[in-house]
Parts: sequence; C-alpha cells; structure tokens
Amino acid sequence: MLNLLGQTGKGVAVNKRPPEVRQRIRDGVRRSWADPQVRQRRSESIKRAWADPEVRQRISDGIKRSSANPEVRQRISDGLKRALAHPEVRQRRSETAKRSLADPHVRKRISDGVKRAWANPQVRQRMRECAKASWTTERRVALGNRARKFWDERKSALQAASRWPLDWWDRPIMWRIIGDLILSCNGSISNRELGKALDAAQLIECPYSDTWCTALSSNARAKSNAATALVGKIRRWVKKPGRSSRAKVPVNYFSQSA
Repeated sequence: MLNLLGQTGKGVAVNKRPPEVRQRIRDGVRRSWADPQVRQRRSESIKRAWADPEVRQRISDGIKRSSANPEVRQRISDGLKRALAHPEVRQRRSETAKRSLADPHVRKRISDGVKRAWANPQVRQRMRECAKASWTTERRVALGNRARKFWDERKSALQAASRWPLDWWDRPIMWRIIGDLILSCNGSISNRELGKALDAAQLIECPYSDTWCTALSSNARAKSNAATALVGKIRRWVKKPGRSSRAKVPVNYFSQSA
C-alpha cells in the first residue's frame, strides 16, 4: 500500500517511476477527488486511521525519518514553490485557510497543538536551531533595508503632518495640493516655479488658464490675477511666503560721464 510519505512498502520511491506513469496516477487521483462520494469515503477512512494511536505513531515516525533526509526536504520545498507559483493555487489555499480559521474548533486545536509542541524541550531546541539557520546575511540585509524604508517613509509622513496647518483637512483639495508643494520645497518658491511644478504633477487642472505656468507667470497680459490671489491666500495659510522670480540686478545710481 502507498503510504503518506510517497514510498511503496518495498521502499521503492514513487518518483522513480516514469513521468507518464506519474502523470496517469495524478490524473486518476484528481478524477477520484472530484467525486463528492469518494471524498467523503476517504475522509472517513482517514479519520478512522488517525483515531488509532499506532497509526498516528507510524505516520509520525515516517515523517520524521523523511524530514531527516535533505533530498526529501529539498523535493518538498521545490514542489511547494512550483505549486505556489500558480495564482489559482495560492487563491485556493488562501480560501481554505480562511474557512478553517473561521471555525472556533479548528483554532482551538491549532492552539492546543502549538502549546503541546512548545512544552517539549526538543521541539523548542529544533525551532531555535531552525531560526538561527534561517537568519542568513542576505536575510538580515533584506530585513534591514525594509525596516529603513518603512521608518524613512514614516518619518517623512510625520514631518509633513507637523508642517500642515490645524485645519488642513477642512480645506479644498486644490488648497492642500498647492500648499503641500509649497511646503515640500526647500526655501522659497516663486509663483512661476510653482506653476511649472503644478503642471508637471498633473494632479489638478488649472481653472484660470490653459496651464498653471501661464496663469502664474510674470507676464502681465498672460497671468491670471485670480490665480495669483489664490496662491497668495494659500501662502499665508501655510505661513510660507514666496519670492520674486525676477533676478535682482544691481543698479549703479552714480553714473559717470565719459
């Protein structure tokens, strides 16, 4: 009889069979499990077997012997990776886990099993050794990078929130976007530079002209007084004034004649 470890009673590994034979076996098993009556009979048979302490002990001993073999562990790991590479397999497993954990009896059995396992000093020692072995240099570097990224993003978010006025979320979205651009700049930003930044971000459409750059330009004929007034109100709101976009040229008031 084929046992749960994938070996025959004579000790011949199933994976030594030709690929076409293994495929026929898999197809037959799938067809059998597609029948609700077959699933019910097999479920009852498995429950009866697990009710026998000797059967449980034999299966447990067989799993331990199998797990002690690095080749077997590698085959199991490769099989799981291949299976989980399929989105539909991951989805089925996720749904199955959710249904199981929704049952209080299942959660109770899992909790009791974990408590029994941790009460065994040998189990605790094996888990410690596995944890130490898994803590490789690559894993430490990857976890360190993720932690730094998380805290950098959190720090940036907290700094941004501390700059905002108290009534930040009470203002219209246009005010908040323009205000955030003004606050995010190091130093002052002119209206013309602000217009270019708003056009590049493409978050809000300019209601005063074709582009924000035109509406906030220094050209008296092209610019919009309404847009300039709005930006002025937002600057006062976030308490960060702007600067002139025109370069200051020194003027010599004392000209000399030739």
